[in-house]
Amino acid sequence: MANQILKNKEVVKKNKKKKGKKTVANKKTNKSSFIDFLKNRKFHLVLGIFLFLFTIFLFCSFISFFGSHEADDSIFKTNFFETLSTNGTPKNSLGILGLYFSFLFIKDSFGIASFGFLWLFFLWSIYLIRKKHLFSPFKMLTVITISIIWFSLVLGAIFGKSETLSWLGGDIGNQLSATLIESSIGLIGFILLITFIGLTTLIVFAGFNFNFMIPKETEEVDEDEEVNPVIESNAVIPSEN
Repeated sequence: MANQILKNKEVVKKNKKKKGKKTVANKKTNKSSFIDFLKNRKFHLVLGIFLFLFTIFLFCSFISFFGSHEADDSIFKTNFFETLSTNGTPKNSLGILGLYFSFLFIKDSFGIASFGFLWLFFLWSIYLIRKKHLFSPFKMLTVITISIIWFSLVLGAIFGKSETLSWLGGDIGNQLSATLIESSIGLIGFILLITFIGLTTLIVFAGFNFNFMIPKETEEVDEDEEVNPVIESNAVIPSEN
């Protein structure tokens, strides 16, 4: 009887081990199939086309924002579903979705500097479609990111307190520039910081230098040391008879 019980326990343990191995194997196959799907060329092509068309959609909605943001301001809500469920009629030419994304990127984020995101989306879509980088990915990502923040801060500092033009810097640019100017480094410090970031970016990524500020050396030639040209003539002059 005891031997039978031991045998049953061993059978149960073996079955548990087999089930454990099967579950681990299934997880590995699921992971590998998901990774293969992400690497699939068709998936990249479809995603690239979608991103390219979405970039055009965003660009048109951003342009329409300039003339419709005052009328659409009461409709926009930070919550996506609250904006969709509104009863108001959007003036944005791309409808309620164009209204939401234009307000999200421009007014609620980095202002008109958000056009830089469209350039990033465009480059990414071209890479997914053609599998070829138009520019260095790291360099382009760094430059565009710095440019978005830089322009948002500058426009926020200039128009942040304006009732009609505060959207130029966006909420992030307005709040961050106000914090830096009013409580961190002051106006002069803010100007120096912005100048430093701008010049550093130009020097590192655009090869900017200050050679134009250095006068070119002129070659001074002393009149006493001028060399007169020597004319050598190999012609033979015939003698008169």
